[in-house]
Amino acid sequence: MTSVSTHKPTPVPAHVARQRRIVLGLFISACVVLAGATVLSLLLLLNGTLE
Repeated sequence: MTSVSTHKPTPVPAHVARQRRIVLGLFISACVVLAGATVLSLLLLLNGTLE
């Protein structure tokens, strides 16, 4: 951890926290959409093979 500067960490500004929250929300929503698409495709494949 020697590469990290030794000065005390400054409090995160409000706009940076908001941006991080927005990015985190977008990331989570993208993961949920991808998971839903994968599950739907798997269900469609299973339905197709069962017929």
